[in-house]
Amino acid sequence: MDPYQPLYCLGLSTNVVGACIHDGCQHSPFMCAQEDCTCQNAHRGHTTTMLRGLFERCNRTPELDEANRRGFKAMEQMLNQLVETAVALRNEHTRLATDRVLAARHRETRDKLIERDGNHRFTGDKLHQLLRELEQPRPAQYPYWLSHEAIFERLTPQVLHGLQELVRDTWRFEGVFRLDGKNVKVEDFKHVGAERKLEGYGTVYDWSVRTVVLNGCTSDDWPGVLKRLAELSCVTGVQLSDCKLGEKDLEPLFKMEHLEKLSLGN
Repeated sequence: MDPYQPLYCLGLSTNVVGACIHDGCQHSPFMCAQEDCTCQNAHRGHTTTMLRGLFERCNRTPELDEANRRGFKAMEQMLNQLVETAVALRNEHTRLATDRVLAARHRETRDKLIERDGNHRFTGDKLHQLLRELEQPRPAQYPYWLSHEAIFERLTPQVLHGLQELVRDTWRFEGVFRLDGKNVKVEDFKHVGAERKLEGYGTVYDWSVRTVVLNGCTSDDWPGVLKRLAELSCVTGVQLSDCKLGEKDLEPLFKMEHLEKLSLGN
């Protein structure tokens, strides 16, 4: 990473107090307060602003029209509910897993003890039995229909990737379509450049994706995947990292006349 350098004007003064925001100006925009400095002559007659005012304007969030505001709010609410649902599901799983090990008669003693409920009939033997069960649990039946390997290797990617794709499929942000650690198929790019129905606007083409990033991915059909990528006229950038591809595999991308940037790693 380059070492930090402060802002400076054309005269190399770091005592910057203003900036040029003139349409078409190609000089370094920052200005000091010295009247005889090179920066003053370069920006004479230009539209300028105080540095503090520039920072304040840059920190403002762009205003959205009503349709964008409603869409943004709906997506934020959905994502917040998703987080809340995931936390609730985790808490439910923890409770069920704990209760499964602890016998019902001891579960009540534990719960009442944690609640400090003086109405419950505690006895020394109840506490003894509770602690013995907690500290020397009996073997319990395995509570999942999948092995721990399948949970890690199959269920987790299915849930996470499926959820990401479901949500991202509703987005029209210009920018990047990214896949991490996935077995890539041609169908993964079916939405890029595709004809779609947009509510209130009729049929449109999804040209929002400009860059495709594949990181640590595999594929049973790399020729088909890369051929599909090469056919996407809206995609001008491709980044492939740790995908174990040879030069011959990449030939379809080398033939992309509209490709502006190809980045390869490992």
